[in-house]
Amino acid sequence: MTVSPEALLERIEDLDELVVLGVLLEAPKNAVVTLDTITSRARMPADAVQEVLTRLERCGLLLADRSAAVGRRSVVPIPEIEAALRSLVEQYRTDPTRIMTAMSANAMARARSAASRLISFRTRTKPPE
Repeated sequence: MTVSPEALLERIEDLDELVVLGVLLEAPKNAVVTLDTITSRARMPADAVQEVLTRLERCGLLLADRSAAVGRRSVVPIPEIEAALRSLVEQYRTDPTRIMTAMSANAMARARSAASRLISFRTRTKPPE
């Protein structure tokens, strides 16, 4: 299965996710990456990193091994998409404006879709006059 970096951008919602992915991809293979390590390298508060990791797991970009010791967990990219993630992170590092533009366009599309669904729901559930 080949996944393009552009297709992954539809699943990544903000720049914090790209930063955390970059930290994880820099770690040696099969390394246990602690929350403290990610926090210091990403220069983000621990609660923000935890939230980002949860979102990345939910959208299917990371696998987490919770069998590790308390406070430690192995978080790795899904093997089938690791190359695309690496490419995306590298593109962000070399040309952040292009990636931010694409992410902004995706965010606007999500907002339009949500607004459309809300309007559709509101018109269907409007009580008769």
